[in-house]
Amino acid sequence: MEIFLTVLWFFGFVYASSRWLKMDVAYAPIFSASLVGLLLFVFAVSNYLKQGTWFIIYSGVILSAVCSIDAWYNRKKEQAFFPVKLFMVLLSLIVVSSLVSIGMKFTVIDDYVYWGIIGKYLYLNHHLPDSNTAIIARHLAYTPGTSIFQYLFYTLAGKYNPAISYFAQNILLISSLFVVLKKDDLKRTLIFLCLLVILLTLFSGSIFTKLQVDYLLSIYFFSVLWIYFREKPGLLTLLTISLPICFLFLIKEIGFALGFFLLIIIFFDLVFHKDLDRKTRVASIVFVVFIGSILFVLKQTWTDHCQAMGFLKFNTAVNMETIKHSLQIFSNENIQKGFFLFIRDIFIGPADRLNIPYIFWYLAVIFFWIKIYNKAGIKNQNRYARLLKILSVSFVIYLILMYFLQIIIFNVGVSYDHTIGLTRYLNIFFSQMVFFAVLLFVDHTFFKNTVSNKMLYSFILFGFLVLGISRIETTFHRDSHDKEAELIAQKIEMNMEKKKENLICVVPGTNDHHLGIKLLYHLLPDRVNHGGFPVQNKDIFLSSLQQYDYVFFNHPDPPVIEWIHPFVDKTFENQGFFRIRKEGTQTAEDKNIKLIKLF
Repeated sequence: MEIFLTVLWFFGFVYASSRWLKMDVAYAPIFSASLVGLLLFVFAVSNYLKQGTWFIIYSGVILSAVCSIDAWYNRKKEQAFFPVKLFMVLLSLIVVSSLVSIGMKFTVIDDYVYWGIIGKYLYLNHHLPDSNTAIIARHLAYTPGTSIFQYLFYTLAGKYNPAISYFAQNILLISSLFVVLKKDDLKRTLIFLCLLVILLTLFSGSIFTKLQVDYLLSIYFFSVLWIYFREKPGLLTLLTISLPICFLFLIKEIGFALGFFLLIIIFFDLVFHKDLDRKTRVASIVFVVFIGSILFVLKQTWTDHCQAMGFLKFNTAVNMETIKHSLQIFSNENIQKGFFLFIRDIFIGPADRLNIPYIFWYLAVIFFWIKIYNKAGIKNQNRYARLLKILSVSFVIYLILMYFLQIIIFNVGVSYDHTIGLTRYLNIFFSQMVFFAVLLFVDHTFFKNTVSNKMLYSFILFGFLVLGISRIETTFHRDSHDKEAELIAQKIEMNMEKKKENLICVVPGTNDHHLGIKLLYHLLPDRVNHGGFPVQNKDIFLSSLQQYDYVFFNHPDPPVIEWIHPFVDKTFENQGFFRIRKEGTQTAEDKNIKLIKLF
């Protein structure tokens, strides 16, 4: 049913984009998905998320009905506006992504923080989290792009389920993969699709069973470049890529920088494109500036929202003072250590899941570009040369930004003697450079002649094998502590009052920073503290405990056990769930509480 409803509304937008805006059907899905994501964002910040979501769904269904009528009346025409073969490829990808996401559970803490908690909150409350929430405010400062896109699918299904989150995000992935399709060459299309899936999996892991959006940023960046450099520059091409560029920012905040890099690449290509007449060039440059202004408006809108809600953004740590400090490479021993760790990892650090060093891929990209340049015509040679120059400069700037992230935000060289998540962040920009180079190389080298069925079937088989292995890997990858948190949450729910919103205190051991977050997710809409519960001394601890209705102790530190011993009605060792019964006047100094053990 979810697949049917998805196809129904989504194909309505794809139809409208390709039929009325005259877009290539290969580009219509990414334009449509980005349009829907941007509309959902506007509805969300305007506090009309639920109404706006139903408006999008109904609009898609109506457009789908118009599409069916249009297809029926034009069924005898030789050239269909949406080729059946491409329709079947898109439908097959949606079905496969649905099968892969069946029964998916969260596997890393980021899944709980950015998509689990916020996605579930959206489904329960139908609006963005406000300042009156137990969710960590710093997490709420991240842009909500994929969460609100997933909300649409919860609305369609009429329920919240983690597997729906994966399926919804896979629609965004499929839309971006679809740009390599050619309606007059199905074999080439299928090989390119399989090649992209294989490369994405190599650099980012199991992409169809992943909610961390770094791979999505990379494939969106690739898709925009692919569309722009495979089509003639002009207003239609710019219109096609405009919304995907803007949606990059909503996927993740670093998408703003990626969108800005893309606009710079396109701007310089237009300025130096000799085959464009002056009128087209000027109009296109103005449109690029217009896209940039929309990108800035989106960023400012979200910044204003965060300021109004009181959400602190993590990037406030990056300022002129910290930047100057991070550049003291020759005078500060810790900065020097962090610098050399960074340089080491961007050259000989593992670039992919096979632990191949970055230097290999740098050389491979250079080799591919030399071959592409030699085989391209004179017109394309100039464009490719410009692209490579601007991409190289952009990559260097991106590396500098990554250096500041490692030194200033992650404090590498002081708190850590290794880089933090560098491969994941670096590949957001670098992996799409590999995708673009590899696919262009294959296109110029192997598609001059007819593709054999043997080659086609080999790519398809290997693509399915990669998807199957990644799904199996994900099944066994789930942390046992995640299962434990789910079981604890189920038991807590059985022992709580259901008629009100409960306040639950979680007191874990010093080193357990994630249990509160996982329980917050499982117990929503009840409110759970997510960590940092004050245990500095007995008085502060007992005073803070009074604001809660229930408390769950999970192997707390020995002093905590001693402090609560006089207030517990039954024996307590390392673990237990208690109802907090408050007695007396409950002033700040009053510690007269009773802990009633429930399990």
